[in-house]
Amino acid sequence: MSSLDIPARRIRARFLVVDPWTIIEDGWITVTGTGVVRALGSVKANADKEGGYFDEEVDGVVAAAMVNAHCHAEFGAQAGKAPGAGDGLPGWVGRLLRIVADTSPDQRLGGMQRAAETLVKSGVGWVADINNSADSGPILEAAGLRGLVFHEIYDPAPRNAEELISQARSNTQHHSRAFESRVVPHTPHTCSKDMLLRLLKDAQEHAPISIHLAEGPAEIAFLTEAAGPWADRLPGIGWSPAIGVPGKRPIPWFDELGLLGPGLLAVHLVQATTDEAQLLADRRVRTVLCPSSNLHILDQLPNIGAMLEAGLQPGLGTDSPASHPDLNLRTDTKLISERFESVDTATLWAMATRWGAGALALDAAAGSLWPGRAPGLVALDCDPTEDPLQVLTREPERPLRRLVAPGPPPEEEQ
Repeated sequence: MSSLDIPARRIRARFLVVDPWTIIEDGWITVTGTGVVRALGSVKANADKEGGYFDEEVDGVVAAAMVNAHCHAEFGAQAGKAPGAGDGLPGWVGRLLRIVADTSPDQRLGGMQRAAETLVKSGVGWVADINNSADSGPILEAAGLRGLVFHEIYDPAPRNAEELISQARSNTQHHSRAFESRVVPHTPHTCSKDMLLRLLKDAQEHAPISIHLAEGPAEIAFLTEAAGPWADRLPGIGWSPAIGVPGKRPIPWFDELGLLGPGLLAVHLVQATTDEAQLLADRRVRTVLCPSSNLHILDQLPNIGAMLEAGLQPGLGTDSPASHPDLNLRTDTKLISERFESVDTATLWAMATRWGAGALALDAAAGSLWPGRAPGLVALDCDPTEDPLQVLTREPERPLRRLVAPGPPPEEEQ
C-alpha cells in the first residue's frame, strides 16, 4: 500500500498548539496519510459539521514537531566525550578532532544513527544537519526526519575555491529525497574571501546558506588583529600572515562585502554586539542560536534579549552531540528561560518551531499546524490546569512522543 492509500487520521487534543500564539482548547486536527494537515478546529465549534469520531484522543498537548536548525549528527559517536575546558573554541575543536581521529567508520555510522534516533525521540521532525562529507541525509531520512544537509567546506588560502566548491557540489547530489543538500562555508576565518564571495554573494532568500558567524572571542581576535589561538592553528590548513586578515569584526566585514541579507543563515552569534544584532535585523539575515552548546564550549551565551529587541526571529539548534547534554531543543528553551527571564513561553516555542522553520525557509511545510503544512505532530500528556507552552518549553524532562511523521508538502507529493 502506498502512502497515498493510507487513510487520513483525526486526532483530538486537550490543547492543540497550532502555533505559539494560537492554542485551541479541546481541539481536533485531521492529517492525510502523508502527514499533510487537512483541517483543524474546536470540537465544540465543529461538532455538527465534523461529527464525533476520532482516531486518537490525547490527554494533553498536540503540537508541531520541532525544527533543529543546526545540528552536527556526524559527531554522534563523540557524544559526551569532548568536555569544555575553559580554553574556548580552538581548544575544544582540537580535543574533538583527536577523538574523531580514533573513531572507526562503523563507529561514526552508529553515532549518526543514534543521533538521528535521539532527535526523533526528543520531538524533532525537521533538521538542518551540518556535515563534512554530505552523507547524513539517508541516515536522518531512515529515522523519519526531513530537512537540509549543509556540506561544509573550508580553505583559508586564496587558491582553489572554485574547484573545491565544484567538487563538493558534485558530492552532494542524489543522497536523499527527504533532504536537500547545499555546499556552505565553514566560518569567516577558515574560508578565503574568494570562497565566501562565491558561496554567499548570490545566496537566495528561498535557499539560505549557513555559516558559523561571530561564534567565539578567538574568531574576533584573528579577524581583527591576526592574533590569538587561530593565528597559531590556521597555518596548518593553509593560512599564512602574507594572506592577512580583514582587520574588522565579522559582521561589519560581511556587510562591507554585501553578504548580509535574507539568503544568509548566520549561526551562533555569541559575540554579536547590540549594534551588530540590529544590523543583522536591518539586513533581514536569518539567524540560529545554539545556547547549550555555546555554554559548554565557551561558557558564554548570545545576547538573546538584544536580538529579540532588534527584531530578529532566531531559530534554535543543538549543535554537535559532543557539545550538547542531550540533543533536546527543549533543554535549550529551558536554559533561555532561566538566563533571559523576560523571554516568554510563546517566543521560546517559536524559536523551537516556527522561527526555526523560517530560518531554514521551510515554513511552508514545517513549524506550525496550519493546513497545507506537513510538520509532523508530537504529543505530551498534561493536566487541564497546566499551561501547555510552559510544559513544552520549561520542562524538557517530560517526554514528547511522535504521533505523525513529517511529510512532504502537497506540491512535493504531486
